[in-house]
Order: sequence, then C-alpha cells, then structure tokens
Amino acid sequence: MTAETNDVRVVIADPLGDEIVDGLTAIGLAVSSPDKPLSPAQLSSELAGASILIVGNSPVLRGAIERASSLALIARVGEGPGQVDVKAASDRGVVVSHTPAFDAESRAERLVTLIGMLDAGIDLTNGFSGVGRGLRQSALGIAGSGPASAAVAAAAAAMGMRVRAWSPELTSARASETGAGFVDSFDGLIARSDVLCLMEPAASLTTERVAALKDGAQLLVGRAGVAVDIDAISKRLSAGSLGLGALHDSVDEQATTLLRDTGGAIILDGGQLDTFQSRCSAGIMLTQSVRELLRHQPASYALNLIEPTPGSTLLLVRHSTDTSCIASLFGQLRSAEIRLTDIDNRLFVGGETAVSRIRLCAPPSPSLLQRLAATRGVIAIDAITA
Repeated sequence: MTAETNDVRVVIADPLGDEIVDGLTAIGLAVSSPDKPLSPAQLSSELAGASILIVGNSPVLRGAIERASSLALIARVGEGPGQVDVKAASDRGVVVSHTPAFDAESRAERLVTLIGMLDAGIDLTNGFSGVGRGLRQSALGIAGSGPASAAVAAAAAAMGMRVRAWSPELTSARASETGAGFVDSFDGLIARSDVLCLMEPAASLTTERVAALKDGAQLLVGRAGVAVDIDAISKRLSAGSLGLGALHDSVDEQATTLLRDTGGAIILDGGQLDTFQSRCSAGIMLTQSVRELLRHQPASYALNLIEPTPGSTLLLVRHSTDTSCIASLFGQLRSAEIRLTDIDNRLFVGGETAVSRIRLCAPPSPSLLQRLAATRGVIAIDAITA
C-alpha cells in the first residue's frame, strides 16, 4: 500500500470486471470482486470499518449506511445513484459518486444489441422468426438527448434506419449532429416510429400513447425513470401487436415479472454485454473518485454535494488562532441564517493570529457586523459586497 492508502478498507458489493478492480489495485488498494452480489446482511457486516463501498445495482439502504461508522464514499458503477439511499448517505456525510460515461456506453451497447436482434430476425413480439425484419429504412424514434441516445442514433443510422429524435432539451442542430431528424413533440415521434426507444424521463408513455403506437411496433425502454403504463403495454403484448425490449435496470422488479409472464418481452440483463471499452471508462472514473477522496480533493462525480457558488459577500476577518473565536463567528452567522459558501484561512508568522476570507451567501446586517466585530479574539472585520 502507498502512504495515502494505508488503513483504507474497500468493500465491493457486486461482481465487477477486472478493468475496474485493476485501477484500484494500481493505486495501492487491496480489493477483490465477489463472485455474486453481497446480500444485505453480508454487506452490512462487510462495511464494518470500511471507508469505501463500490457498488453496481445492489441496494445500499439506510441501516447499512448508518452502521458503517467509517464509511466516507459510496462509488456506484453506472449513471445515477441506482439503489443507493442518497438521503441516508447525505445525512451521514458520505459522498455518493457515479460513473456516467460508463453507463452511457453500456446502455448504448445493449440497446444497439436489441436493435441488432430485430435486424437478425429475433422479433420481440414472436421470438426468433429466422428472417430479419429488414430494418433498413425502418423508422427509429429516440426520445432522449444524452450521450447514450446519440450513440444509438449513430449506430442505427449506420444500419440504414431512418432515425428521428425528440427531447425537451434537443434542438434540430443537435439532432442533426448524430444523423437524426428532429421531431418537435413526443406524440409526433410516436406516430412516426416503427421502433421507439425511450431514454428521456419526460417521455411519459400513457395509456393513450401506448394505444397510439403502430401495430407491430417495437418498444425499447433504455433507462430508469421513464413513466410507462405497464398494464396497457402488457395488454398489447398479449394481443401480439407490440414487442418490448428493456434493459434490466429500466423497469422495476414487479413490472419485470409481469412482462416476462405476459410474453413478447425481452428483458436484457446488464453486465455480460458491457464491453472492454466501457469497463475501462468506469475503472478510470471510479479510480479518480477514490483518489480524490484519499487526497481530500473535491469529488468530480459526486451526486450529493452542492456545487460551490461564489458568495455575494466576502467577510475579511483578522483574528486570534483561538478556536473559540472562529467557532463563535460561525455560530452567529448560522443563527442569522447566513450560509457560508467558502472559507480560506491563513496564519501569520508566529502562529498567534490569522486572516480568514469567508464567503457568505448574503451580507450581514450592520448590527450583526457590530456583534461579529465585538467577538472575543477578533482584531478587525470588514464585509465587502460584490
């Protein structure tokens, strides 16, 4: 171990690729990936004395977080928090990070796999037909505007599909960069699509919109948070007028069971189809998050830290190095409901006095400034408002 990794214990909750583990061992951490996901009881036990938890899709609940008194970082492989209780982590001052680039690449790869299954003759409605659907010139509609959506659009266009896209954030110029035509409404996208790929949380697939899908349409659900009417979809699956392909973490467990029982749906598990490139991306981002924690640097991929914003007021304080002085200043500011956004403290030669530059979200009132100036240990104080 290196000096920065001494006494750092890492727990990995899910099976991960060697490319991810290798990045951690390269910086001196002794880690190993389990053969199968840890159970909640195993995870809770393993977290005793651990500083870092690395997790894929396993749940990390409040009880486990609260019992892990040494935990400082939960690093998730994938975009977003997954099943990590971010509120519980924030309450305990535990950073939750993620690896968005890996997730975008992984999702795009699996969605393109589903499209390739259609092209090869594996019809999501009726199973393997032995004859490809002839996707060339078929219309693919993508509801989404992120990196995964762009990658799917580019791959589908290369397969000869006519690609159209919609998202509240998407513009015609951005759509054309990926070879997609721009549609100005979700309903318009539904009407034009033989294959509809949902990657946008705002793309709510209501009962009426499920009914509006073309007869024989293929629906792909590519990310969690997309509101879909599962009962309406199940009825169309039963009738054989709709096919469904979804990534395993895009629909909840109850919906997955219903869809698999109904038939006509393929739920594509993650992990096996993630490529070397995407695992390497995850390893790089994950290692960066861990290294930043060990070096006490700002977390680049944190999900539960507020981005620092420049305070409107600079409080310049010269004071003694008695800790009760600065503690009293902070207490008075907190009582006045004035939030600190940044602080820089420098000692003078001799170590008896210091100057603190404190950024505040709002200027102190004249009376509060007088009370701060009268605080024991304060030599001088000045408030500079931008």
